[in-house]
Amino acid sequence: MTYRQRKSRRRRHAGGASSKIMLALGVLNPLASSALLTGGITSMTAATLIGSFSWLGWFTLMALPYYVLLCLGAMFLRLLVGRFERGVAEAARPARHALSAVERRTLAVLAITTGLWLTDSIHHLSPAVPALLGAAVLMSPAVGVVSWKSFESRLSWGLILTVGTSLSLATLMARTGAAAWLGGKLLDPLSHLAAAPRVLVAGLIVAVALVHLAITNLAACVALLLPINATIAAGAGLDPTVTGLILTIAVDAVILYPVQTAANLMAYESGYFDRADVTRLGLAMLALTVVVVLLVLPYWAFMGLPLRAS
Repeated sequence: MTYRQRKSRRRRHAGGASSKIMLALGVLNPLASSALLTGGITSMTAATLIGSFSWLGWFTLMALPYYVLLCLGAMFLRLLVGRFERGVAEAARPARHALSAVERRTLAVLAITTGLWLTDSIHHLSPAVPALLGAAVLMSPAVGVVSWKSFESRLSWGLILTVGTSLSLATLMARTGAAAWLGGKLLDPLSHLAAAPRVLVAGLIVAVALVHLAITNLAACVALLLPINATIAAGAGLDPTVTGLILTIAVDAVILYPVQTAANLMAYESGYFDRADVTRLGLAMLALTVVVVLLVLPYWAFMGLPLRAS
């Protein structure tokens, strides 16, 4: 038995709580983030490539499917892992103290930034502008709470370069026709299901889950598949915005292998759960994603985004 297997046995013997928490962080947490346009890299990448989305517009369309999947996934995870282990007596709670000046300034900046996001239909600012303004204020010499040196030391330049490269690659693929060619190789057979659009949608979700096994980074997978999605939707007479939203949900919701998210990989290496646990939850999320997306299509049509292109 390997060291990782021995550690996994000890972790799992301690009870299901740690496994449940780690699986929730690795598989379900991205759903809560992507329900908001500014919640993570995946949602911002998808919104940029699909088209112009306001912060409130994205939330109106995506909150329902994401939060339903989050709740259903949590219910299945509860059945998968089992009961929590018996806890120890609650420790004495420390006394509460008043918020410090730094904490109050941070909350004020967050409140103003959120207010600008919620009112973007009035001022028409890109969601990136309030985020940049809030970051600039938090790092300003007068009222800031963190120095640029401290911020830079914790910033992942590798992540920024990876996402930027993925977006550039996606744009180049669309302009050169490479996306159309790759779409013909990977997903074009789905266009023959144009007469049965709901079957096509289910096939698209399964195909995206399979492609995601090879392209593990969430943002990179979305950036590669969205240009291909446009050609598939056009061939099947579907609205590429709707199929693009479906594709984004599928990339976020279906995690079949630990390496597909950093949180899953770290928890897996630490022995909190086995690969089979991730696969079981991922297969359940795949089935739930198909059901939830098919049920949410009438809601999107009511909001002005029918599946069939007009």
